[in-house]
Amino acid sequence: YSKAIKIAENIKAAHDVKIIFGGVHPTVDSYGTLSNDCIDMICVGEGELAVSKLLNAMENKKNYSNIPSIWIKKEGVIKSNPVHPLIQNIDELPFSDRELFDTRHVIVKSRDIHVIPVSAGRGCPYECPYCINYYLKKLYSGMGKIVRIKSVNRLIDEIKHIIQSYIIPEDSQIAFMDEIFTLNKTLLKEFCKVYKREIKLPFTCVTRIDTIDHKTAKMLKNTGCDTVFMSIESGNHNLRS
Repeated sequence: YSKAIKIAENIKAAHDVKIIFGGVHPTVDSYGTLSNDCIDMICVGEGELAVSKLLNAMENKKNYSNIPSIWIKKEGVIKSNPVHPLIQNIDELPFSDRELFDTRHVIVKSRDIHVIPVSAGRGCPYECPYCINYYLKKLYSGMGKIVRIKSVNRLIDEIKHIIQSYIIPEDSQIAFMDEIFTLNKTLLKEFCKVYKREIKLPFTCVTRIDTIDHKTAKMLKNTGCDTVFMSIESGNHNLRS
């Protein structure tokens, strides 16, 4: 966040442009983020639809002060807006435009291997109070499903697109970045069958200890999973709170 502020300050000093921040920090500390002189707008929560509407309005020189999820600061006064409803079918979104980034951020050198980060879905059903998902569940209460998972075909197609778009080193593996990869056992079972047949790269995933058992672990191993990350947390309720 501090580095992003410094970059924004340098841009603002050199160019007369609007600067918008988005992501976890502006979502949780909206007023604090907008208090910086170098920031004109923020996007609270998911940004695909909100930012698209903002850019279309700016391009067509229309009023953009009431776009959901977009907060605007004008002459020191902050105009806040309610969040845009969650995208319920994330299969409708295009693949992430990885061409925006240097290849080293798409195929990441990690220790002695190369890792390709991929997301299988969004959201978490649990309410650990120290986590951003706890805040997001409150923010989007009554506005649709929090947990949204890509269909197996959509996820496999995205991985294939990455493999076809880049030169993949032999030591590469897919890293599923979702908080709980083993949440939906039905989709997981279907995914394992298709992944083993069509992708064949080793992969890692993250899970929660009470969502995995011997059968699930064996299925993951047989599909090519070589590492599962999970937090043990604490048995002390006061520490967990």
